[in-house]
Amino acid sequence: MSNILNNENFLFTLGIILSFVVLRVFFLRLYVFILLPGTILHEMAHYMFGLLFGGKPFFPKPSSFFPKKENDQIILGSVVCQNITWLNAIPIGLAPLSLFYLAKFFYYNSLLSNSFFVFYITIILILSAIPSKKDIEIALYSSLGIFFWTLVFIVFFKITVSDILSLKRYMECC
Repeated sequence: MSNILNNENFLFTLGIILSFVVLRVFFLRLYVFILLPGTILHEMAHYMFGLLFGGKPFFPKPSSFFPKKENDQIILGSVVCQNITWLNAIPIGLAPLSLFYLAKFFYYNSLLSNSFFVFYITIILILSAIPSKKDIEIALYSSLGIFFWTLVFIVFFKITVSDILSLKRYMECC
């Protein structure tokens, strides 16, 4: 843990994330403007996964990337899918999580290492990868879908019962 706290990049990144939190709380309009590229990527992730998994998405209108206020909540963007089913709800709802991989790829493969631009884009991608409350509601649409995608995850990552039990033992001891 002390090695992480001594890492300049980690502390700088943490500082930027905290700055974004302060922006969101106290300067919402500026936050929305700065995060606009990430909002577009977030919604495009939903759109692409909707196409890939048969969700029949409508292509987002440019106005859907700008914030709207509904029921005392600010909606940063939206994509509408016509065909949400038990099979595609989780991939479509959690599609923005794929932006974490894009952030990691961009950060580690950038030719402009240690520049403000690299950190800005990386932080925008990380913040935009976080699913919204509505995204989570869509992902939890069906118990059958949750069961199916959990099995896919277990098989894909070759998770065994002993892995799960050792994780349980680890959680109990710490």
